[in-house]
Amino acid sequence: MVLCHNTMFDGAILNWRFGICPRMYTDTLCIARALHGTEARASLAALSERYNLGIKGTEVVRALGKRRGDFGPVDLAEYGDYCINDVDLTYKLFSRMARQFPKQELRLIDATLRMFTEPTLGFNAGMRGKKSSIYEGGHRVPFFLHWPSAGYSEGRDIETLSAHIDVLPTLADLCKLPKPDKRFDVDGLSLTPLLAGKAKSWKRNHLFLQYHGGAHHKFALGPLTNSVVMTERWRLVNTDKAEELYDIVNDPAQRNNIASQRPAIVKGLYTAYQSFWKRVSRGLKPVAIDIGDLTENPAVLCSQDWRPETGNPPWNFSSIKMIPKVTHPWLVNVLKAGKYRLTLRQWPKEADKTIVGVKARIKIAGIENEAVIKDSSKGINFTLTLPSGITELWTYIYTQQGQVGGAYFTEVEKL
Repeated sequence: MVLCHNTMFDGAILNWRFGICPRMYTDTLCIARALHGTEARASLAALSERYNLGIKGTEVVRALGKRRGDFGPVDLAEYGDYCINDVDLTYKLFSRMARQFPKQELRLIDATLRMFTEPTLGFNAGMRGKKSSIYEGGHRVPFFLHWPSAGYSEGRDIETLSAHIDVLPTLADLCKLPKPDKRFDVDGLSLTPLLAGKAKSWKRNHLFLQYHGGAHHKFALGPLTNSVVMTERWRLVNTDKAEELYDIVNDPAQRNNIASQRPAIVKGLYTAYQSFWKRVSRGLKPVAIDIGDLTENPAVLCSQDWRPETGNPPWNFSSIKMIPKVTHPWLVNVLKAGKYRLTLRQWPKEADKTIVGVKARIKIAGIENEAVIKDSSKGINFTLTLPSGITELWTYIYTQQGQVGGAYFTEVEKL
């Protein structure tokens, strides 16, 4: 058995790099989320503190950006001790939490982790497009259901158009859970009529998909943009260049655009889309990050939550360590008017690394300020009096050559 904290990471390395497939995976992170909820802090450091197991240490943070040759003998010894401590803490944590965790749930964790660490589907069967595409190859995937005790054990293919939104109502239906009232407005449909061979009672006429965001996103938010309307036979694909119609039964590879030949079909699918857009557009509002909440003070912001108009912000350390010359705003909600200290950094505070730059600037709620970055500074502080309400927070760090990037990590503390 392989036991880790965040086994997706370690399990992927074992499998993809070394070809190791253990008899069972388990994960203290998954167990903790089940026991304590997704809102509770679930890092190994936080859980070790919660269960009084010991201190995790910060050697891994201090090692960010380093290569093997950057470690001296003392560094290697400290890092080795840190890794050994990690292993000990993870095992102690598992021993404590497993006492109150059902064994059958451990099997579910194993199965879920294998979906990531041991994927077996590596082709798109001739379909057009790939991940994040609105063509079939970007979103058409299989769904497997195996539940012998409920009678779902024989091999059978169901080709009827369905989607991820149908999983929740299906499981609720199969488990005979009471139906919620009308305030709980579910998008999906239960698949049980299809599973029972009663396809005639299936009520779906259309399915809709629309992408907003991601590395290749370059479209303004709006109706039809980067969307596809699906039926059992038709796909109305709306790209930034054209409106395309495909007969998916006779042209599964989506090579022959017949929109000009079937205008009535295009019009009908377009009309169906309007009701979808009316339903979902009401919820397409940006979510602001609360600052000034004393239960999380300071709030630590990361560039992963920047709001660029297109594409992805610097969201991982592979990109952040390059100190990219780009900046975008955070959308924040100042809960309480008053004095705040904002600390701009290029690395997390725990990394203990200096800022690469000579000047910092900040802009929030109509207030702008700047400061010189002194040599060896690891963070630059601004103390501002902010009004309450939703606003954008922009940060800028300038190099000697005049290039500008952002503070990829910023702490906001209510004083």
